Amino acid sequence: MINPFNRFYDTEIAVYEQGENSYDKKGEKTLLGNVICDIQPYSDDTESKIYGLDESRSYKLYCDKTDLMKNGRSVFFGGAWYMIVKTEIWSFGMTVVIRGVENEC
Repeated sequence: MINPFNRFYDTEIAVYEQGENSYDKKGEKTLLGNVICDIQPYSDDTESKIYGLDESRSYKLYCDKTDLMKNGRSVFFGGAWYMIVKTEIWSFGMTVVIRGVENEC
């Protein structure tokens, strides 16, 4: 099935998985791969209350279906870190809600 929306995919993001944390240090992030997607600001008040999102640092991504996008993984783009908080698969692709994470490196 051809995705008519993929012409809007203009941003490449990097997807990471966090390693195990130990008592003295945070687990290292491992690059899993890159995904091309469309990124839109996300400000749905109802969803924000349900998922505890800060509207100013929340985005909704639209991309082709991929196993890289899973809840709890980290995303890096635009010089900032985000956490995947919700994924939803559609017939043409998927949507992913991400929330900004402070003090990530």
